Amino acid sequence: MQNDFIGQLLEDLCRRFGMAPDNAGKLLGLLAHRVLDEQRGGWDGFVQHLQRQGLGAWLQGWLEGDRSRLLDHAQLEQVFEAGTLGRFARHLGLPDGQLAEAAAGCLPGLLAGIDAAGGQADARAAGLTVLMADTAELLPVLQQAPAPEPAQPRHDGRRLPLTPWLGGVLVLALLTLGLSLRQCSSTPVAQERVAAAVEVAPQPEASVVAEAPRFMFELREGKVRINGQLASIDERASLLGRLKEVFGAEHLRGDIRVKRETAPAAWLDGLLELLPELKVEGLKLGFNGERIRMDSTLLTQAERIELSQKLRETFGGFEFLGLWNRTLAALSGLPPGSGAQQLADALNQLGIRFDNQSITISRDSDEVLAEAAEAIRQAPPGTRVEVGGYTDDSGDSQSSQQASHARAEAVVARLVELGVTPDRLQAKGYGRSQPLFSNATEAGRARNQRIQFSVLE
Repeated sequence: MQNDFIGQLLEDLCRRFGMAPDNAGKLLGLLAHRVLDEQRGGWDGFVQHLQRQGLGAWLQGWLEGDRSRLLDHAQLEQVFEAGTLGRFARHLGLPDGQLAEAAAGCLPGLLAGIDAAGGQADARAAGLTVLMADTAELLPVLQQAPAPEPAQPRHDGRRLPLTPWLGGVLVLALLTLGLSLRQCSSTPVAQERVAAAVEVAPQPEASVVAEAPRFMFELREGKVRINGQLASIDERASLLGRLKEVFGAEHLRGDIRVKRETAPAAWLDGLLELLPELKVEGLKLGFNGERIRMDSTLLTQAERIELSQKLRETFGGFEFLGLWNRTLAALSGLPPGSGAQQLADALNQLGIRFDNQSITISRDSDEVLAEAAEAIRQAPPGTRVEVGGYTDDSGDSQSSQQASHARAEAVVARLVELGVTPDRLQAKGYGRSQPLFSNATEAGRARNQRIQFSVLE
């Protein structure tokens, strides 16, 4: 371990956990004081303490360079005794949760650096020596017990006598005070003061908008490059642990930061399950909030289609960009100037879907419409395409016809937005009149609710 390990830890605390440099230095100094506390046996005593807490294997991994396993809040309380981190947080003016995440994030590197320095802060860890000296004066303050509650006066239970004349004076004083306050409150000056007090009353703080969780994954030449941002050290630990299990720690490059203002990653469980299926050379995959983007430029067509299908099955309801299917393969394979029938056959593989029986085009269908628009634009001049809408038999004839026409118009409107000139498109609703499958089954009804393309002469 080089002498500059403290500088790297300080940089990580500022960059990954949003700490001010001064607070980052104080946190490292205070943690080092606890780790090297001679009254508790110094470095050897701290190592034994971790082993008694069942964390010996964790420490061994940290010292060998594996920093993927981080302590959660309960484990930190066991290591540093309950309340210690809370006192640190209050002294530094930080929320308990933020300081706990920062402490968990820097602890593996701090312990590895101290171990490399021989279990002490000396010339081999000069930066740590300075930080400990700067924070030494804080230790008595942080170790002070809370001040006791002031003692209440005691009496023997007997009521003190109150003379009649004293009671009368008190009643008269209260009546006089009440009358004075009533008169004062009715004056213009008093009213202005009341209005001013209302105007300057503190307003509730605006709620903080959570940032979107992010993760980027790229497999190139056997190396996995990662980066991202998650809400907690537990999420980070689970993802890094799974990546190490699937790809091997020696093949990982990059890191994932923890930021408490980040929303929980709704895609995390699915990603942990799917990771073994992502061992495809050249794959680049990104998660950003509810959006998933795949770059499959370097993949074969079969790999594109297979991975796209797995992503759709695992992350239903997310917005997809860059996913592939046989429809896209058919459209991309159309040579410029293809015949009308070739164009119609390719377009009818689209399988346009709508959200919840509405006329809103689903996110994944919107992506394939972009490819459809490109194919229609490349068609020979004068080619006109009819967009036909169809339904099942769940409604009456009139409502079915109206619904099918509205969906056809929605598809036409989207194609126009994507660059197709309106004179090349025509929307028409056919309602329930031309089923292709039996309406007796749910699967048949679902397939009868369709968009069908035909080329007009």
